[in-house]
Amino acid sequence: MPILFQLFRAADLQVLSAAELITLRKFIKEAQERPQSVPEEIKQRAYDVFRQLTSPTEPIHAPQPPPPGQPIINQLFSAADLAKLDMQQRYILDMAINCEVLYSFKSLEAIQQLADAKFGELMAPRFGVPQAPKGPDSEYAPFNPMSHLHGKYETPH
Repeated sequence: MPILFQLFRAADLQVLSAAELITLRKFIKEAQERPQSVPEEIKQRAYDVFRQLTSPTEPIHAPQPPPPGQPIINQLFSAADLAKLDMQQRYILDMAINCEVLYSFKSLEAIQQLADAKFGELMAPRFGVPQAPKGPDSEYAPFNPMSHLHGKYETPH
């Protein structure tokens, strides 16, 4: 799971039991694949790729309201839209969405907030209150103050 070390350092993960670590990994994977809401930049990229695969003027019929907790592609496109794509086009669209989810700062930031809360929840029974992780120490993690990426993205707080 490539995202794990953009969110946590090994020392944070080491305090978890094996079962808790598996729970955290599953939680993060679910947050990536089935978010409660899809960030606008991911929507726009998915729609751009869809139009490249079909037609620049192709209307998109996103489900209204988007069904939360569903795979991202099902939150953004109707069954009729997806039926316009052949297997290769669908695969390309899936790859584009996955790339945005894995590497988009806004997506990563939303997942970080959820993952930090889950970490605290897992640690609470030991300490009586939720504990925050120390955060990532990887040089490619934008949330690491020592990373060359830190501060290069705006956060809407």
